[in-house]
Amino acid sequence: MSLQIDESTDVRGDAHLLVCVRYLVENYLGEEFPFCRAVETTTRREGIFALVNSFMKAEKIEWTKCSSICSDRAPAMLASHSGFTARVKEIES
Repeated sequence: MSLQIDESTDVRGDAHLLVCVRYLVENYLGEEFPFCRAVETTTRREGIFALVNSFMKAEKIEWTKCSSICSDRAPAMLASHSGFTARVKEIES
């Protein structure tokens, strides 16, 4: 599976995290938006990771099944040593 993650701000200035999941089952390529949550803590790495990780645990999805992560290239997502993707790599190793 692959994840596409984006943080968006609504008209009130509240941050929301949206996750799109793409997956392949036999010959079927699926795409779903199973996750949209308000970011009540912080839009930094740990806040984003905590939200997505709680979703993964609740759905019993292992991080090792995630082959790629796509985002809007925001520093909180992609910073090589401190971003969300670096946090995911810590779990996978």
